[in-house]
Amino acid sequence: ITGQIEDKLGNTLKKIGFKPGKVVLTLNEDKTFSMAVGGKPVQGTWSVEGTNLVLTILGKSIKINANLSGGNLQLAMNADKMLTLLNAVTTQVSTLSSSFGTLTNLLKKYDGVHLGLKFAK
Repeated sequence: ITGQIEDKLGNTLKKIGFKPGKVVLTLNEDKTFSMAVGGKPVQGTWSVEGTNLVLTILGKSIKINANLSGGNLQLAMNADKMLTLLNAVTTQVSTLSSSFGTLTNLLKKYDGVHLGLKFAK
């Protein structure tokens, strides 16, 4: 089942701009961040609470479990938090489409499941 979820989620994320090598996250020293999703900018603020990275986009804060290992930043969150994050991102970059509706329906099926993104330096 895990492979099926990854395939469905991966395909849908690609449609809204989350493609390997096409998402760039920059955490600045002044606690702002910028993210490029499919070449389109997203901006907000960030903070750390214990082992969690908190991203705030358009007034919505998303608490994400963060693990830094070597040059990789792994972000994991509940499916509903992923939906909140992706909604804020797609709203800011104006890529909201039927693909996002598909993603919403897909993530609602997996309540309590942790999903993640991995960023390489």
